[in-house]
Amino acid sequence: MSVIEKDNENIKEIEELYLFDAVLFENTVLITGDVEYSICYVAFDDVYDICIQDIHHTKIIEYRQTKKLTDDEMKFFNLLQSEVIVDEHDNITECVSHSVEYVF
Repeated sequence: MSVIEKDNENIKEIEELYLFDAVLFENTVLITGDVEYSICYVAFDDVYDICIQDIHHTKIIEYRQTKKLTDDEMKFFNLLQSEVIVDEHDNITECVSHSVEYVF
């Protein structure tokens, strides 16, 4: 298994990995204040795992699975590392990691 951090330079390469069914997981980790969000696409089950926990990893606030992300969740899932979004309430969300695990 190999891991690649998704960025503007390798998006095409990652699209090819999906075409060859080589992707196992795609995971985005986001920080908003003292909350960490993890959105993980599990390719072999075609499902998203969403975990929301405190930044110190001492308390899981919410965990759920879904077959489809909402528009807002998809916007966050597609962020690349170091990208930031500020919402209408001035909440700052930073993507601290967007990685793809694959086999070839």
